[in-house]
Amino acid sequence: MLMSVRKFKFEIAGSEHEAWDTYGQQQPRGCILHTRAIIRAFSATQSIEPTALAAVDESGMIVAMLGSCHVKTLRDFNSLSSRAVLYAEPMCAPTPQG
Repeated sequence: MLMSVRKFKFEIAGSEHEAWDTYGQQQPRGCILHTRAIIRAFSATQSIEPTALAAVDESGMIVAMLGSCHVKTLRDFNSLSSRAVLYAEPMCAPTPQG
């Protein structure tokens, strides 16, 4: 059985990408938790380290995004008391590329 394989090229970008907020607002399930504002707020919190990633296609458009946080509850015992949290769901374009 022959299968067609599509190959797409992506660049990984952070929330500094100029279309970050626009992409989150245009998605049906996008919310405040997909914005740069919440990433900045999490960054200002001592026990939270946010990670914001976007897949950017060859034309410079975001096709998928993920925001997560590393939450540390006990400073001296990070390996025992930290966790990764997705406050909002990952989003992707409703296309084969997404």
